[in-house]
Amino acid sequence: MMTDARRILKVNDSLLLGGGSNFADFQYLQGVVEDTSRNYGLPMDALSLQTFLRKGLYNRFIKEKALRIDLLLAGMHNDLPYLCRMDHRGYTIQERVAATGLVANMVLPFLKNELAKTNILDEKMARELLRRSMEILYKRHTLAHPKYYVGVVDECGVKLGKDSLLLNV
Repeated sequence: MMTDARRILKVNDSLLLGGGSNFADFQYLQGVVEDTSRNYGLPMDALSLQTFLRKGLYNRFIKEKALRIDLLLAGMHNDLPYLCRMDHRGYTIQERVAATGLVANMVLPFLKNELAKTNILDEKMARELLRRSMEILYKRHTLAHPKYYVGVVDECGVKLGKDSLLLNV
């Protein structure tokens, strides 16, 4: 079993794209996004990439060639943070916190409850919440892995890194 599948893509200096569900479909979409940004030289911001992906996913869905994928798009738009979740039909919802797959069912309620307690969330607090969320997932899901990738988007740009849980399980 492949345990080091990177499901997060740095699109440019202000955008991250994450994918859940079918890994092969995410790799295909990764190639499409990279080719589009390279060949057309378009300055991609969060809304333009979201529109491009939404239209492409919907087009494939109505032609009965849907990708089995759920996406998270994080970036900056007009100097404000932007986060949205997108499904295989192109349905998009912008949220303060988002997740795909089983994490959306197991961890998202915990995250929303924790975020309701505070209005301001800095990177250190966000990393701690993420670590606690991944710990919950790791303890409750047989296929969860203790190593995961972390992407941070802020006004300074995009940072990607790998993190791991130090668990006493």
